[in-house]
Amino acid sequence: MRFGAPIDATTTDPVELARMHADLGYRAAFCPWGLSLQDMPYLRALRQAFEEQDIVIAEVIGWRNPTPRDDTMRED
Repeated sequence: MRFGAPIDATTTDPVELARMHADLGYRAAFCPWGLSLQDMPYLRALRQAFEEQDIVIAEVIGWRNPTPRDDTMRED
């Protein structure tokens, strides 16, 4: 079993992010916020840095409120 938690990251550097998790003893991590599929080189660098520290990105924030804001639509 792997454990991890959100961290207060002050960097977006993949190697530093992975190292911060490792320094805390985590072997799982939340996916960094604000990633884009348009930035594949950065995503690959994240993957490599976390793999080198034996840390799995295990939590991807994808929640969205499915309830419409419009009252009429919500009642239907």
